[in-house]
Amino acid sequence: MKFLVTLPEGEIRDTFFTKKQIAELEALGEIVWNPKSVHMEDDELKAALKDVDVVFTGWGTHKLTGEIIEGADKLKLVAHVGGTVKP
Repeated sequence: MKFLVTLPEGEIRDTFFTKKQIAELEALGEIVWNPKSVHMEDDELKAALKDVDVVFTGWGTHKLTGEIIEGADKLKLVAHVGGTVKP
């Protein structure tokens, strides 16, 4: 199984993905991390989604529009960490 974490490097990502949680995910498969300190642009996100089974999004992640997930044939789950009551 292949996971994509779209959250950029930094404190927010570290809050949601602790060492223990990372180890549990690694036991299930490969984790692909957003290597930047900013959110992925739409084209980067679209390319990264092409061969992943699960994507973890979070605050600030660009919306996963039909155009962005087009071609993400293996994608089985979109999991959003964090949330808000703000529309």
